[in-house]
Amino acid sequence: PTTFEMSTQEEREAKKKARAAARGKGNLIFFVLRQRFHSVQAVVAKSDNVSKAALKFVQSLSKESIVDIFGLVTVPENTIDSTTQKNVEIQVSRLYVVSLAEPLPLLIEDASRPEPLLEEQAKNLKEIDEKIAAVQTKLAGKEGEEKEALEKEIAELIKSKDAATKYVVVDQSTRLDNRILDLRTQANQAIFRLQSVVGTLFRQYLLDQGFTEIHSPKLISCASEGGASVFEVKYF
Repeated sequence: PTTFEMSTQEEREAKKKARAAARGKGNLIFFVLRQRFHSVQAVVAKSDNVSKAALKFVQSLSKESIVDIFGLVTVPENTIDSTTQKNVEIQVSRLYVVSLAEPLPLLIEDASRPEPLLEEQAKNLKEIDEKIAAVQTKLAGKEGEEKEALEKEIAELIKSKDAATKYVVVDQSTRLDNRILDLRTQANQAIFRLQSVVGTLFRQYLLDQGFTEIHSPKLISCASEGGASVFEVKYF
């Protein structure tokens, strides 16, 4: 099922096919299962039925791999903030890899990151770069202890810049070159869902008024790929 509604005392078996992203180490592995807009946390723990080798295998799964999950749906002690299903998780008993993903040119979480976070990071990095440039200007012609102090200051600024670089920025060209991945972000999924609903409402209204849907010829600014069904109209 895509969503779960459970009381705090209820448990039930579940099977789920989804894309996976694993994290964790040791005897406990957490990973997020995603189907389109919805996600749920799954847990694999070392037990009599789950070996250490099995845990390593799960941890090594590449992100966006498609898996079949069998397990028990339970209610966690604390709310899960990283998934859309916040009040349940799946205790995995069996896992099968349906399709192992190749290394990705971009990560969905990077492409999904809100613009305000990236803008704030860019602003902080710019301020640090300006400070580094100012200190480098002072450094010219300096010798001895004064030079060492300025070089130390630059090193500290570079270290602070590395610490301030928390997020990977996915530029537009990377998004367009890998559109199939970019379309998996929640923002793009929401855009197409809204577009679908609006189109459905328009269509349904017209059908209710007795209209018959037709697919008429379209005016476009240039020839389409085939060109066989295209004729010129002096319009543009």
